[in-house]
Amino acid sequence: LSSVPALHLVQTEDACGMAQAMGAANLGAKTKEYQSQTVRNLGVKQSARTSQVIEAVQQTKGQAWIISWAEIKAQQAWLAHQGIQISWEGCASLAAAVKLGQQAPLADRLGIVCILSGQYYPEVKYDINKLPRLETIQQLEEWVGYS
Repeated sequence: LSSVPALHLVQTEDACGMAQAMGAANLGAKTKEYQSQTVRNLGVKQSARTSQVIEAVQQTKGQAWIISWAEIKAQQAWLAHQGIQISWEGCASLAAAVKLGQQAPLADRLGIVCILSGQYYPEVKYDINKLPRLETIQQLEEWVGYS
């Protein structure tokens, strides 16, 4: 690469400390449509590298995005219609790329690259932060009832 592309920070309404530190507004937080445990489980809520992440985004002239559950679900539905299933995080990234595409001039939109990765998993009804700590395969097998 002859230059580094603009890096963008994408976070959900429940885990958006870095995005808010960069000035992104959390417009949908705690609204009625904000009900999914899946979206609460996405993302890093705290990071020792917050300042380095923000610096990298700013140096590359990127932006911070706070994406709602409705936006994530809309991209997941569109991708599923195309026969593509990816992670919820990938859908959040695509939602941010779509927002950027709607705001950016045409010349800038031609250079948008969104990496869609991660395996799809169904919407969850539990808080991953409250799951038991399993340190061995045997503990995992016992927890899921395999052994």
